[in-house]
Amino acid sequence: MRQIMPWVVLALVLTAAAGYTSATPMDEKARLEADLEAIEELHQRDVAATWAFDVEALVSLWTDDIVALPPGGAPVIGKEANRALLEAARAQSADFEPIDYNQKWEEVRVVGDFAYEWGLFKTAVRSRTTGQVIRQRYKVVRVLQRQPDGSWLVHRTIWNDAPPEQPTS
Repeated sequence: MRQIMPWVVLALVLTAAAGYTSATPMDEKARLEADLEAIEELHQRDVAATWAFDVEALVSLWTDDIVALPPGGAPVIGKEANRALLEAARAQSADFEPIDYNQKWEEVRVVGDFAYEWGLFKTAVRSRTTGQVIRQRYKVVRVLQRQPDGSWLVHRTIWNDAPPEQPTS
């Protein structure tokens, strides 16, 4: 009986551990759906804050250690440095009113507590003094980080100019 006992214990331990080591496919699917829903909420908050140029609302969408890689510029590291970048942009754009802004995410992938996404941002502003409309398009890649409450924040971001839209025939 002594020789059988260790094998029985080992079998019981392995059987019990199997129940704790992996989630069922349904659990994984539900988790992914919840994550994608929370990421979509982040997108909606981002669009609303950008339309309003609400610096504090935008800052609330970032991790404390956010890193932004703007086109042609040095990395902007940390929430306060990125806040300063937004404040400067707000001051420079005081003469402009937004007339269009949208984000189109082509891919959003969740990998553990991080997600990556890439897409296209389009914006248009009108000068309050001249009436001139300026349109811009940006290619964007972001890394998001899941927070303990299940929400998602922007952790890393990089963008650059996208080519002008081609007219459709």
